[in-house]
Amino acid sequence: MPRKLDPSIDDIVIDMADLVKKLVGPNMPLRSAAETINMEQGLAHVGREMADRVMEVVLRTSVEEVTCDSVCPHAPAGDSARPRQSPPAMKSAGLRTTSFMLLGGRRIALRTQYRKPDLRGRKGPRRGCGRRGPGGVGQYPRLARLGIVAGATPATLSEIARHVADAHCLDAAQEALARRGLALNRKTVIRLAYRFAEQALRLRAAHVLGATDFPLPASAPLRGKRVVACVDGGRTRIRSTPRGRRRKKRFFRIPGG
Repeated sequence: MPRKLDPSIDDIVIDMADLVKKLVGPNMPLRSAAETINMEQGLAHVGREMADRVMEVVLRTSVEEVTCDSVCPHAPAGDSARPRQSPPAMKSAGLRTTSFMLLGGRRIALRTQYRKPDLRGRKGPRRGCGRRGPGGVGQYPRLARLGIVAGATPATLSEIARHVADAHCLDAAQEALARRGLALNRKTVIRLAYRFAEQALRLRAAHVLGATDFPLPASAPLRGKRVVACVDGGRTRIRSTPRGRRRKKRFFRIPGG
């Protein structure tokens, strides 16, 4: 039997309906292209706000109800998700408040369990201030189980990475993200895009390892053949600005021209 919706979700729907009425009512009927684009952008903003507010209720409920035992024990230590051969043991560090961004640009804060590497009994030099070492900084296991890492939800990370990959420069990616409600600075865009790439590489490595363990059928079409995979790198950013004094351009006369 499906679970009933949270009462606060009903309140959100009512609030958003009132916003839509206030936006649409006084502006009907539309009389110009300017009014049309303003209406479209306003409704899109209301839709994003509604989605984020509902998602906030869903995430709060999910984080509060999940138990420590239900957290995946194989989650990587640390928020960096870097591959390690022997991840350190983790210990509970109590409850901490952390914030992250939703797909519509809304930032929420949740108080949840925090785990950090257990360094008791490990030999080695003392760590100075600001030296985290290979153990990392720990993790929020309940959020990691839901794919929330690096201060953003999975859909938010995916959206940022897609715009960065499609745009010809980071400035263009920032402008495109801002138009859909994700106003981020350059440093944040780079950090989240690289974090998404790290997760993608780790997932690819897991699929490759799984494929090697899977036995190939005798009638496989590529069995015993050499396969070449090509990737189009026409948009790869490999150009660099030359250093040094700029020389004058020289024009050469074409013989017979």
